[in-house]
Amino acid sequence: MLNRLNIMLGKRGLMVDALFRVKRVEKCGSIYGLMNFLSFILLVSPLIGNMLGFPDDAWRLITRLGDETVYFALSALIYIVFNPSLGIQLFIVLATTSWLNIVLKNFFAMPRPPKDFWKVEAGGYGFPSGHVQTVTSYCFYLLFSYRRLELLLLSMILTTYVAFSRVYLGVHYIHDVVGGFIFGAITALAVFKTMKFTSQLTWRRETLILVSYSLVVSLLYVNQYNDAFLKIGGVLLGYSLYPMVNSRFKVKETSLILKFTVAGCVGGAIYFLLKIIRSLQNPLSIFMSYTLISLLAVLSPLSYNLLPAKNKKPAS
Repeated sequence: MLNRLNIMLGKRGLMVDALFRVKRVEKCGSIYGLMNFLSFILLVSPLIGNMLGFPDDAWRLITRLGDETVYFALSALIYIVFNPSLGIQLFIVLATTSWLNIVLKNFFAMPRPPKDFWKVEAGGYGFPSGHVQTVTSYCFYLLFSYRRLELLLLSMILTTYVAFSRVYLGVHYIHDVVGGFIFGAITALAVFKTMKFTSQLTWRRETLILVSYSLVVSLLYVNQYNDAFLKIGGVLLGYSLYPMVNSRFKVKETSLILKFTVAGCVGGAIYFLLKIIRSLQNPLSIFMSYTLISLLAVLSPLSYNLLPAKNKKPAS
């Protein structure tokens, strides 16, 4: 009797495991299908813009896909709704490529093309291209983490189009976008290797490393006199709380709709706070303000514990 019960439970366990695997495959399949769809839309968008008589507008739209804001918002969505660990990693690679691009531009001090050729506004030095470095570091980090053909195709089209748009719109030379691609790829690889190492440490050591990293980046302000280093350092300091949150707190699973609702509320709150602190001049105030903003994002998944739990289908 006992053996028969064990066999029945074993078969049931295999069936449940197989069911979960099928669901995971279906979920991944829908994500990769979305990637293929986005690749197609992106691929034909310049052609459509040219057919409609708006080629410049099409490339202006594409060049916005290299803005840091787009990827910080996407990373926040990934963190709050889908995968907190991946979201934090993407935040860190973005923060790293952001401050590194400023340092590199000031070091090389290479000018942009003459303003007569500009079709969009731009500022600062030209080499390396910040847009290309941002999109390359982001896409390459995802490629290092998830080696999928669909992701590779989307990354190639996105990176190539953003790079071409910067040259087409007259704000970069070819060597600027090539430099952005090279430094973006190097940044992604360096952060990927570092995150792989730190993931094996205790949460206390991870936190200590992130706090130290935050302070080092913030101290670059003394040499560069650019408050972007204070903002990035503050954001990194807020991220340093994640290892403890991930290790010490259990987040209740809730529905996808409620997760998107939380993401929308957090996004609205951050947008409102950014408008308030935009006029701050004091370095310490800037640093602490961005620390609090990143803490708001890091702690937001804990709000799921106050929401209704995700309904589980009864076993048949």
